[in-house]
Amino acid sequence: MIDNEDLFLGSREFPQPPDEGDEWLVVATGDRFKVIDSEICRIVVGEKQAW
Repeated sequence: MIDNEDLFLGSREFPQPPDEGDEWLVVATGDRFKVIDSEICRIVVGEKQAW
């Protein structure tokens, strides 16, 4: 949960294991996440795809 909300972190997009500074875009939702201070943070909601 992030901010008391269940979020889809991606399937193949999610880095395994996540490390400090990793950033990824979930294609299905357009949300962008980043590991900051050892926590997964949603930094962009619903980013538009150029394709």
